[in-house]
Amino acid sequence: IQMYHELGIRLLEEKRLHMTRVAEDLGRSERTIYYAIQFAKEYPDINKLPKGKAITWRQIRNQLLSGKNLECEHTFKQITLCSSCGKRLKLNE
Repeated sequence: IQMYHELGIRLLEEKRLHMTRVAEDLGRSERTIYYAIQFAKEYPDINKLPKGKAITWRQIRNQLLSGKNLECEHTFKQITLCSSCGKRLKLNE
């Protein structure tokens, strides 16, 4: 859980992200990278997680992040991942 949280925090700090490349470099799916970013955004303090760190990654994805409104204003052009919300974008969106 802490690894996904730290990954999300680090990726939120980036100005331009290429989700496919990050996923390939880390050997993870794009969806996993997206969830890591959303996890860090929704819970910037990992110590405030319901159930503490005794929660599983599956529970985080399915219970804590599922159904959340994760939209934002997209501020960058020609990227594949919005740095504000982590939403995958088409080029020039």
